Amino acid sequence: MNAASATLQDTLQRAAGAFQRHAFVEAERWCRAALALRPDAFDALHILGLIGAQTGHMVEAHEWLGKAVRVFPGSPDCWNNLGLVQRELGRRLDALASFDRALAIAPNHGMAHNGRGVVLRDTGRIEEAVAAFDRAIASAPTFAEAHANRANALVELRRHDEAVPAYERAIELAPGTPFLAGGLAFARMNACDWAGLDTLQSSIAAGVARGDRVTIPFPTLGMPFSALAQRAAARAWAGHRPGEEPAAPAARAPGERIRLGYFSSDFHEHATAHLLAEVIERHDRARFHVTAFSWGPDTGDAMRKRLAAAFDDFVDVRGRTERDIASVAREKGIDVAIDLKGYALDERTGVFARRAAPVQVSWLGYPATTGAKHMDYFVADAVAMTPAIREAFDEQVVVLPGSFQPHDTRRGAVGDVPSREALGLPESGFVFCGFNAPWKINPPQFDRWMRILAAVPGSVLWLLETGPAVARNLCREATARGIDEARLVFAPRVSQQAHLARLAAAGLFLDTLPCNAHTGASDALWAGLPVLTCPGGTFAGRVAASVVTAAGLPELVASSPEAYEAEAIRLAHSREALAAIRGRVTAARASAPLFDTAAFTRHLESAFARMHERAAGGLAPEAFEVRP
Repeated sequence: MNAASATLQDTLQRAAGAFQRHAFVEAERWCRAALALRPDAFDALHILGLIGAQTGHMVEAHEWLGKAVRVFPGSPDCWNNLGLVQRELGRRLDALASFDRALAIAPNHGMAHNGRGVVLRDTGRIEEAVAAFDRAIASAPTFAEAHANRANALVELRRHDEAVPAYERAIELAPGTPFLAGGLAFARMNACDWAGLDTLQSSIAAGVARGDRVTIPFPTLGMPFSALAQRAAARAWAGHRPGEEPAAPAARAPGERIRLGYFSSDFHEHATAHLLAEVIERHDRARFHVTAFSWGPDTGDAMRKRLAAAFDDFVDVRGRTERDIASVAREKGIDVAIDLKGYALDERTGVFARRAAPVQVSWLGYPATTGAKHMDYFVADAVAMTPAIREAFDEQVVVLPGSFQPHDTRRGAVGDVPSREALGLPESGFVFCGFNAPWKINPPQFDRWMRILAAVPGSVLWLLETGPAVARNLCREATARGIDEARLVFAPRVSQQAHLARLAAAGLFLDTLPCNAHTGASDALWAGLPVLTCPGGTFAGRVAASVVTAAGLPELVASSPEAYEAEAIRLAHSREALAAIRGRVTAARASAPLFDTAAFTRHLESAFARMHERAAGGLAPEAFEVRP
């Protein structure tokens, strides 16, 4: 029987069968045959829409599905599929409306609840997204994707202890699902829930070594991974999200101002903004035109206003697809696109996969290789980037003098230090400060800290308060190591200025491995608090060494974990030695390279100019060093 003589029903059955076998060319042929028999054949229109979605032709998929729901608006599955396509096209309000239409017809449509949750999460409505995923799970308890999406949303809400069982359930329902193991490990790391963590991380390491897609890249920064293992995880993730890989736009000839584009979601009160603000203000406007591409919230806070005024052009691209953002950058003629996010939370690496500019640079936001062919350069320094680590980077490495990390010296003087009582600290006893994110704290690091407390009677460890689960778990771990849990003091979240003021109440900042303090180390030094660090074998594990060295205090870079412990104990017992170090930390603010933001900006500009000149001359990216 050929298509011309087949009945409509037979033709539709053949189309459906071919689609189920993923024989999309055959399925499309039968669908078009069905439409020749009946132009409003709903099933043919629906299948054509699904074929477009499966093959990445989202515009065509949207057209076919739109026709299908107009023919038969009573199909919840078709409305759900239309919503999925609209989400891919960045039409999020339309997608929500389509999911709502599906749910109006079938209130227990688990996929529509899940799709609605994904769009709500896309738009920053995370609490509502969790509620939508809850309804998806209530409608379909074995729906693994909904459990995984719920876990991811809970991580964004910092409800890591709740995310752990959500990830575990998703893995139980769909073992081997890409990247879920890494999500589970990261949730445990953030909750300081270390039961079975070594086994889980070892399993992830074995998967990464095989080239499996077992973890997103970011959690590997806090795992006992080598730089090469971090690259393998990054490559697996980058390969999972290939984008369109168009040719780079042609570089403009030298002569005009170089157009820099900074891309981030963090142009507000955020650690990255605190580092970056003065650099943007100091850019030489005779040589550079500076544009922000922001997909983060418009918080209206002081930093947001400061940055909006500092950039020559501030482009709000919230709600735009990665393809759209890349197109806007190309239309604006950006010469050098600087990704300030990498694989950190709320990243948009797909913008760079679609070639936003002739030159694309990873700097400041992600301290490891992206493992992506479309990133040309990585900005580093000689302390954080050793020759061995450089071998694990796919980008061409540009080495700046001093530290790769800038500093905002215009944030104003540090305020008066609050009293110990006001800070919840004991009236006497040495205060060790461990103000790092909980995912950077691990059993070996905590062992070191507890041995230090045991060697310094009456001392306390001051930690960031990030939720009751973290406090509960760390207190339990301290007790298990013979340390009274009362010797752990948790500091609540406060404003940046209040945070800087309270730092000086501590005696010594104790850094972490394998991932160091980054902005936190810089903040501590600006507040006059010495930072004791121990460098590791990855870039992320050497950032504090870079910062401390650029502050002129290389003796605070311990040669080994054992030396780190010994130095912490020595300084806590020697008031004179600590006072001398603190005096040098305070003096560094006036003279150290770390705090010379004017010079840093000139060095960074030299790097960007050289990158642009190479591209304009038709030369491939090449590693180089910027001389002071």
